[in-house]
Amino acid sequence: MADNSKVWSPRLGIEVKMALNIACPMIVTNLISYCIIASSLMFVGHLGELELSSAALGNSLCSVTGFTVMLGLASGLETLCGQAFGAKQFHLLGVYYQTSMFVLLCCCVPISLLWWNMEPLLLLIGQEAQISNHTTVYMRTMIPFLWASAFIQTTIKYLQTQSVVMPIMIFSVSTFVVHVPLTYLLIYKLNLGYLGGALAISISYWIMLLQLLVYVVYSESTRAEKTWTGFVRPRLDVIVLFLKLAIPSAFMIILQFWAFELLVLMSGLMPNPRREVSLLSICLNTAGIEFSFPFGLSAASSTRVSNELGAGNARGAKLASKVVMGISLLQATVVASAMLILRDKWGYAFSSQTEIVKAVSVILPLLALGTFMDGIQGVLGGKYTYYQPTHVNVCHWKRSRRSCSKCCSACMSATPLYDLPRREAPKCEVPECILRGCGLQNPATVINIFAFYCVGIPTAVLFGFHYNKGAMGLYGGCICGSITQLVLITILVAMIDWEKQSQERRLRGSGYQKTVKKYMVADKRL
Repeated sequence: MADNSKVWSPRLGIEVKMALNIACPMIVTNLISYCIIASSLMFVGHLGELELSSAALGNSLCSVTGFTVMLGLASGLETLCGQAFGAKQFHLLGVYYQTSMFVLLCCCVPISLLWWNMEPLLLLIGQEAQISNHTTVYMRTMIPFLWASAFIQTTIKYLQTQSVVMPIMIFSVSTFVVHVPLTYLLIYKLNLGYLGGALAISISYWIMLLQLLVYVVYSESTRAEKTWTGFVRPRLDVIVLFLKLAIPSAFMIILQFWAFELLVLMSGLMPNPRREVSLLSICLNTAGIEFSFPFGLSAASSTRVSNELGAGNARGAKLASKVVMGISLLQATVVASAMLILRDKWGYAFSSQTEIVKAVSVILPLLALGTFMDGIQGVLGGKYTYYQPTHVNVCHWKRSRRSCSKCCSACMSATPLYDLPRREAPKCEVPECILRGCGLQNPATVINIFAFYCVGIPTAVLFGFHYNKGAMGLYGGCICGSITQLVLITILVAMIDWEKQSQERRLRGSGYQKTVKKYMVADKRL
């Protein structure tokens, strides 16, 4: 018993450190991304109710039809670039990077046309004429943001697969430092009004993109001389491979975002659309800022759990899940408590109208409940979503990095790396492979569909329209969907056989490697 406690204590400390090293940069990066858009909305909110509701609706539509699409499609790079980097096929990173860029830029064309002609669609679904017009003009100003987002998302994934995370965080912070005074200048000093907020977002994203590109070109840590072999013509087979991975990832992300953004459109159909749209958008922007924390912890959870499962270490996977869950519960409690304490003041950050501020203070306790559940669900969903693996050929004992299609039993049953000194690593003929998650999980998709579209949205319509509870009823309905999602995912995770998952990770990884290898040898350049 004493021996177990001696081993457990250092393992626990190391696991906490490893989780925080992954989570902290991701939390800051995602927090800044939300704050760039939310801060512009805060400035616009003090111009008036029409400006706030138009900008809020514009941001929601830009997010649901543009940003989430770019983010979801770019997720396909996590698998392709991760596989190539692990196999030391560095030149493939540049090929996949250009392929994803080509696909995302092609998607930007129809999305830009949609944004430019949004007014007839808004009128068709019953939005107020003045709000529809102002929202469309706002979205037209956001078109440069869309194209910058396509470049940024692919570049971030390209860097992440090379374990380059800190520069992304630094560039996000520096961009935000420029964004705040820029927004004030455009809105109040140059008298551009609510359009100044959209223009500031677009300019800020291009500033961040330039920083990322300069880093990619001139930094030695990204191995630009190895990963970039020049411009290549898009190959149909590589595009198909990318889309097979990107489309399910995009669907998973879009599915949940659309459920919440749909509430904003429904709020525009209420008797007082300006007030309800403004109120609900403030809640969703607040929730977006808050969700940066569990989102970053989810990245840590998925990475650590999938790596330990891939290493055949079910015990380590359990430890990793418990550590991140504990951290997540702590942050969820702190953030939810802060929201309750600041509920009477938070509304002033978005609007100077007393009616809006009072309404925000009433709905914020409900938002705090959602925040606490997000802290749990974000990590549980992260753990489960990333169970499907890719095959990253990295020896767990770091003796070598060479391609292999199977792992010997000696490695699979070995004690984890941080339990033994380097010299005590078990000897084996084939290096152990670590399998990393790619986020393609059908059960999680079914749960999201049922929770939000069969429970959440119908309940929101019932509370918001039938019982006349307004924005609070709409958001309360989605909270019911979140509760359903949390319960189902908790049951799903509780039923996991960790030993069985550990065995399956190895088998799936071997099959996936053969699929990717076919594309690697299709062309001498690849």
